[in-house]
Amino acid sequence: KKAAKKDNPPPSRSPASPKPKGRKRSRKAASDGGGDRKQKISKKVRKTNGDEALPVASPPPSSPPKQAAATTTAMVSTSKAASIGTVKMKAANNKVSDSNVQRQSISSAAAAFRARASKAAQDAVSAISNTRNTSTGIPASLPRKAAVKKGANSGKTKNNTPAKSANVSPYNKKRELLLKLVKIWAIASLLTSTALISLIYIGASHEHAAIESASSTQELYTRNTRVCGRERSTRSAGSSHHARFMTFASEKRARSYDYDADDHEGGGSTGRGVEIAHCGNCGECSNMDDMTILARTTQTLTDIARGCSVRGFVASFFLVKGIEVYRNVSEQCMHEKVGFTQPCLECWLDDMVCGIQRCMFTCIKSEYIDWDPKNHHDGRINRCYECDEKLCGPEFLKCSGTNRRRQGIRSDLARNDEMELCTSVDIDWNGMAA
Repeated sequence: KKAAKKDNPPPSRSPASPKPKGRKRSRKAASDGGGDRKQKISKKVRKTNGDEALPVASPPPSSPPKQAAATTTAMVSTSKAASIGTVKMKAANNKVSDSNVQRQSISSAAAAFRARASKAAQDAVSAISNTRNTSTGIPASLPRKAAVKKGANSGKTKNNTPAKSANVSPYNKKRELLLKLVKIWAIASLLTSTALISLIYIGASHEHAAIESASSTQELYTRNTRVCGRERSTRSAGSSHHARFMTFASEKRARSYDYDADDHEGGGSTGRGVEIAHCGNCGECSNMDDMTILARTTQTLTDIARGCSVRGFVASFFLVKGIEVYRNVSEQCMHEKVGFTQPCLECWLDDMVCGIQRCMFTCIKSEYIDWDPKNHHDGRINRCYECDEKLCGPEFLKCSGTNRRRQGIRSDLARNDEMELCTSVDIDWNGMAA
């Protein structure tokens, strides 16, 4: 149409010339022809504005003059409805714009609050990280995210394995080293203890077999009829401590001995006899000094000898330094606490060395693992003392000649008085102990 207008411009008219009626009619016709389209548009506008109270009825078919009047009326009502819808749309838009403004102001206020809160949190985190930089080794110049990331990943490598920190304080290094040493010591102690206990049980089992196969020591007290006697003469400097001790084949011969005849094997004719000091042959301890010590320490000698043996065992570093170190330390301890004469002390030291060599595992297990008492309710003695008595006792009696049972002394170890205690003794050793 625009192109047609450009090609055929309308004829110019003068101001006084009347307007052509044909054109007005064409416009009306055009407006009548476009009435249906305007009605559709007004219906859409009313629907969007929520205004359904103004329905527009399509005009009924009529004659051409009546149809033109009805069309004009419809156009007027449509334009009014459109203007009312436009006003409502503007009001609704104004309300929407007001609500949008309020929402924007609320959202901007919330955003400002979040920004202030995040800034305060960042300041707090940075302050805390600055206080921990000395212990964690994270430089203070790193940004917060980098510092947090480094702190989170500082203990791991790519394979999630612990990694060494480059900036570790000396205190942390010492603590880590101490913890490692403690762990190593604990593991080594556990392994050593397990191996040592296993060794003790194995050694004790072998020694137990030797104890069971050894003969009873009661034969040393029941079958041996020999006795050791002390002469009653005063020719030995007038002192009983310097009297002569002799071994007799039997108690009868000892009591009928005449020491003035100098024939103790055949017996003398005067029948003055000797005092029986102990049962069995005389030995290195068959003198008044050593036998008096045995009588006076009857309740303590066992513990003293055991304590000196333990001291020598520890001083020799569990016999690693040699048996001579053990013997020397035990000798010094026995000399200070007991006071035997040197020949008698040598017999005791030989017995202690025999016990540590042949009964070591049994004694350790009995004393420090089983907590075995000296005497059991059924009359048995400690397993350690039983081992020493059976495996080392016979040689000890050959050297010393006497012990508390041969002197008839009741000690701290339970014995069978009828089978093991000597009843032929003339000297009251038990009275000396009291």
